Amino acid sequence: MRCSTAGYSAHVKPNERFDNGCRFPGDPEAPAGETYNCRCTLVAYIPGHDVTAGREKQRVGSLSKAGVKEQQPEAASGRSLEKFLELTSVQRRIEKSGMSKSKLMKAMREEMRKQGYSDLRAFKTLPKSRQQGVIRNAVERGITSKKYANKMAKADFKRINSPKFFKKFKGLTGGEKVNKTIAKECRAIVTHRSGTNSEDLVLISKETGKVVARSTAATKENEVKYTTSVLNAIKKHKPHTLISVHNHATNIPPTGSDFDSQHTHSYAGGIVVLHNGEVHYYEQTGVGVSGWYYDAKIDELTLTGMSDYDAAIEVMSQLQKEGRIKWTKL
Repeated sequence: MRCSTAGYSAHVKPNERFDNGCRFPGDPEAPAGETYNCRCTLVAYIPGHDVTAGREKQRVGSLSKAGVKEQQPEAASGRSLEKFLELTSVQRRIEKSGMSKSKLMKAMREEMRKQGYSDLRAFKTLPKSRQQGVIRNAVERGITSKKYANKMAKADFKRINSPKFFKKFKGLTGGEKVNKTIAKECRAIVTHRSGTNSEDLVLISKETGKVVARSTAATKENEVKYTTSVLNAIKKHKPHTLISVHNHATNIPPTGSDFDSQHTHSYAGGIVVLHNGEVHYYEQTGVGVSGWYYDAKIDELTLTGMSDYDAAIEVMSQLQKEGRIKWTKL
């Protein structure tokens, strides 16, 4: 057993990391040296109940889904921040964002701290895909002079108010009432958040076509706020009966966090409406996909110089061919 994990007894808050860089045993985002060949186990703790009872003789992997390839750990890139910023694909992303170097460094520093690192000196210890993830998240959230303001995020009102916009929702789900509600809420969300980096969330019942919860309490840029009323609505309804609808001011299709959220909350499907009027419907099928895997595949493509938008389209198209998601660009 590694000295960094032997007899480990500590507590951290959700999504924070232990001293060895792990959020939990086998964390796919942790340093490869801490997870490779790891034999640690993560189980739920329920007072008065032994969740491992009857599983002592289970063979490793017997509870896994057949045919799902094990995720392999990535090695540290060893690439310094300076060398990373010299990459053509990275320079294009920075230029497109319009961020100054000082603002970019501040945003990247905050992103590294969010991931559990003290500063940018740890950047070279990250795998290549995670280095791309740091700058992607830093640029996406950005640092604006006016809280949540972004002139580039202004809605294309001509497009979202046109009859053609509403027609493309026809036949999206099994109920036309549901489709009409989705179309109406997409227009309302983009109208409300035009010119900002804030996101709204609406939950619609796939059975009744009615809005069952709404969140307009954005507290962070480019993130949905799950309020108490939203969480209560999710608990109240059966799994796979709700459709989530939210906006992306960045005009980027669904992200890894969107697929993670869909899995976590057992949504029947998800809608991302872009401020330029484009709409994407997505849902998990078969073995599905994790947000980490999805983002890693996008980062592989952006390393070749492909834009974030084109990379997302390419990855979703491939995942749909593999039967892991259902995706439609309306």
